[in-house]
Amino acid sequence: MASRLMRRIAIACGTLALAGTLAAPNATAQSSDQLSQEVLAPLAQLNPEVADQVQAALDQAHLGSSASLQEQIAALAEQFPVKTPFELEPLPNGPFYEWTNDPFSQVMALKAGPVLHRVTGSFFHGPDVPQAARDAHARGKTLYGPGTPILVNEESMCTVAVTGTDAQGRKLAITAGHCGEVGQTVKGFDAVHLGNNAPSGTIVRKGQDLDYAVIELGPNTEITSEYYPGVAVHAVGPEPRSLDTACKQGLASNNSCGPVLLSDAEYAISHVCARPGDSGGPLIEGDRVVGIISGGIVPTELAACNTPLQGPLHSPTATVNMEAVLRDLNNGGVGVGFQPA
Repeated sequence: MASRLMRRIAIACGTLALAGTLAAPNATAQSSDQLSQEVLAPLAQLNPEVADQVQAALDQAHLGSSASLQEQIAALAEQFPVKTPFELEPLPNGPFYEWTNDPFSQVMALKAGPVLHRVTGSFFHGPDVPQAARDAHARGKTLYGPGTPILVNEESMCTVAVTGTDAQGRKLAITAGHCGEVGQTVKGFDAVHLGNNAPSGTIVRKGQDLDYAVIELGPNTEITSEYYPGVAVHAVGPEPRSLDTACKQGLASNNSCGPVLLSDAEYAISHVCARPGDSGGPLIEGDRVVGIISGGIVPTELAACNTPLQGPLHSPTATVNMEAVLRDLNNGGVGVGFQPA
């Protein structure tokens, strides 16, 4: 049986899948009903249908009463089908940049006036290209910072958690490991929209047991601690704690907040909204990045975070803790001594 809290996590709407791990806190000492107490009980209040679906999957796994929390969530991930990778579908007035102003869009986005769509299938008002990115583009640079949308290998849409430099002075951006493979090129999605289609980074390192990837940025880039106004990262960690309120920034569902449900030294589960395109985005408390968006723990359409009309009726989200990422980076290689911008 898996030795981590989660063996596979899939993004909430089920269109981006990853092979990852989520470590359980004191797994051998946990009772078999901890999943029910810490995740299923609050989930049943928020979305009874999803909770019933989770319970049915656990029943089908026939784990027995002695199953640990890590075994239950590993079995849960195995019971849900892993979908095919998310495929890009260009939008009418630009690559993944479409404004609509019809009543349906406004209702679904809970917003009066024009709504910006950045990811196919998302009804959220997406994050527009910030002025800082436009200013950098005018200087011939691509700007990277917390929440920057990225295009990996011309096929994966993800979000940057944090940027900074390592002990060797390399400019780096950190995102989710399932967004791409070592050697694949990275473009700033906003830079592409502004007309700069040149790659500006390369994935140079990925975590073995942690869902993170390190992007080494080229000389045609600049880094910042505040890509979007009001979303600033000045420090890393500590790990989130249960009942903390954390917020995330992502390409697909913009900014949202929710309580942390469960946390250990490597991963956490919170009730922030996330969907394909948000992967790699920062989980923030105050001005500290405490985690990286990894994926929804219930990978089905029923649990997808599609519109703010759902409120809290969506799958909880798994994040990898930034302190764990720093510990792993400091074992050697690119990223040793990483400091945020």
